Amino acid sequence: MAHSTQHDAKIKTLENSLNQLSDKLASFGGHSQQISELVPIIHRPGWTTLAEVTLVSGMVEAMNKHVDVLTGLHAALVRGAQAVGKD
Repeated sequence: MAHSTQHDAKIKTLENSLNQLSDKLASFGGHSQQISELVPIIHRPGWTTLAEVTLVSGMVEAMNKHVDVLTGLHAALVRGAQAVGKD
């Protein structure tokens, strides 16, 4: 019986974590507008120095790669969860 209670508690914790992840991923929708608002800013005359452009470019490149990784992780998570219990 203790195993069942422990199992149920872990499943509930996992459910809470999945809901939290879902909320965080949903919040990315609002970020796309904020990102698009940067495009006119970077075209302003005298916006920044070459060094700062390099820094911001590096951050944007890293963020793009992180989104790619998250996309792959999400796909693997769903495939793996769907495969559990199948023959």
